[in-house]
Amino acid sequence: MKVRRILMFHMEDICYNSVNEFANLLAQSFNKMGIEVGFVDASQSEDIVADEYIKQIQQGFDAAIAFNARGEEKVFFEGKNIFESLNVPFFNWVLDHPGEKLKFINDTIKNYHIICLDRDHVEYVKKYFPNIAGVYFIPIGGQKVQTSKNARTLNLSGGEPDKGNIEGFLWEDFSKRKYDVIFTGGCFDRDVIAEDIRNLPKPLPDISINLIECMLDDRRISTEVALRKVLNDMNIMADAELFKFYMQKICSATFYIRAYIREEIIRYLALSDIRLDLFGGGWDKLGDLGNITYHGQVPYNESLKLCLDSKISLNVMPLFRNGLHDRIPTAMLCGSAVMTDSSAYIEEIFDTKNNKEILLYDAACPWLIADKLTEALSHEDELYEISLRGMKKATEKLSWDERAKEIIDIIDKSL
Repeated sequence: MKVRRILMFHMEDICYNSVNEFANLLAQSFNKMGIEVGFVDASQSEDIVADEYIKQIQQGFDAAIAFNARGEEKVFFEGKNIFESLNVPFFNWVLDHPGEKLKFINDTIKNYHIICLDRDHVEYVKKYFPNIAGVYFIPIGGQKVQTSKNARTLNLSGGEPDKGNIEGFLWEDFSKRKYDVIFTGGCFDRDVIAEDIRNLPKPLPDISINLIECMLDDRRISTEVALRKVLNDMNIMADAELFKFYMQKICSATFYIRAYIREEIIRYLALSDIRLDLFGGGWDKLGDLGNITYHGQVPYNESLKLCLDSKISLNVMPLFRNGLHDRIPTAMLCGSAVMTDSSAYIEEIFDTKNNKEILLYDAACPWLIADKLTEALSHEDELYEISLRGMKKATEKLSWDERAKEIIDIIDKSL
């Protein structure tokens, strides 16, 4: 292993402070590997940030990693970019579709790399940003949470699990968890998003509306494929640069789609008898939530504790058609069974045919989710086994420790 020290960044508090939590969790995993991590707080004033950069340069570092970088790589000393001058690779871990982050993607410095959460995003970057030094697929890791040491051991060859001490929590603990089902995520005002779309310059409002209709009609289609279809149907010719421009400008449309699907699912569950506990901002705007208990907004690290006390964690994928959202491995590592809509990557890494590791629903049929939840909760022993298998898979493949190993391997090859 060539890497000895890595530079990372703290940002202002956004998205329930999840970005800073990701940075801290990744740094902890690096530390376990014997790798030192230095931080620059990019939310501070320019003078403070400059001083922090100087201190980090003096200590030296082998690579830099930023989540959703917004110019952290554009640091110059005596007219030269410091990362190029030091011959240090800079990794931008993009947490959304990279097409929506066009102005923040830098393909002009030599050692600029991008990490994506979706394999389709990787292909997009390779196609439209050929000067990027490297593009990689690494989903966000899950946080491993310590629980009690006495647990039933999962017999992966089939049959009933035996008593033992492997997976980290008791059947009795699972059966007494406080929440049947939780969902952690906010509700976004679609009227505000719609107004943003209407205010776009022509023909972007029409493109956005058609894209929304296309992706709500086909809930497995990727954003890029959907945009190409919309442009073709509208007889709009777009070369590579214009297509990149459209991808950046339709972010309000994709945000609207995500908000619509999430709200639609919650509204259907509000009409059911499911005991759902809802955490996140904005849901009170929907009015009567039926049997749903609304708790308001919680910071990212608090959501981990909620997973520890829930039997099922409900997830809604954010248009990642070939990727993974961090809610899934985090819930699994907390011993919560996960129910989610699918993606090509989910179907690849999990046993989805027999519901052994994860529970799936079809986002195109949100009215069926309540029945699926009711069925799962009515067989609690089987649900516990699913949670154990999910925990085992997440521990082996999807934790921050595993993601850190993948990144170090990539960095070593780039040095």
